[in-house]
Amino acid sequence: MSQLILISHLYLKYFCANNCMTLFLFLAAPIITLIFSLGEFFGWWDYFSGRKKAIEGFDRLRFAHGFPKGFVYDDDQDREIFDALVKCISKNTRDEALRKMLDQGKRPSVIAVIGQPQPIIGIPADWEQPARFFYPSEQPIIMGFNWVRSNAESIDGNQNGTGCRVGTISDLREWIDKEKEQRKFWIGTVVVSFISLYIRWLSSSSS
Repeated sequence: MSQLILISHLYLKYFCANNCMTLFLFLAAPIITLIFSLGEFFGWWDYFSGRKKAIEGFDRLRFAHGFPKGFVYDDDQDREIFDALVKCISKNTRDEALRKMLDQGKRPSVIAVIGQPQPIIGIPADWEQPARFFYPSEQPIIMGFNWVRSNAESIDGNQNGTGCRVGTISDLREWIDKEKEQRKFWIGTVVVSFISLYIRWLSSSSS
């Protein structure tokens, strides 16, 4: 009699554990999808991944602010934005000279758009510079090494600063967008699909 009770107890424990796990997996896919969608809508994932700071840096670069607002420096004032841009650029740039500098462990000190912005015809002269000028999408971006915020001379490379081409404004926009698309693919598609397939396999195994 005691053996029968023990067997019954073990069976119920196994049955409940399996059903609880199945229920958990069944609910996991929609719950993950919901949380992921809410995170995208409210910008949680952009905040935690640093993408929000990269977008902030991109906006500073793409508008024709000029010096110094249009320059992002590796100092306390710009550190979070600078690090987010460096992370994005380091993963995506195709410039061999820049990749070589980064692979050697050299730390950039500034990121900026170079070249003259284009004037917008017919804009009042008393408007602010970003409203009167614009950068084309193919305007180049550089990473500078050994440049400091207080040394305006080194912006033009007149002292010890050196610079490497990162890519263009449109390249940086594409790289920032790609990070979001990759996140949506791995979490929103691969993880949810894997859970759904696993639930289907469990259902077919138990039937």
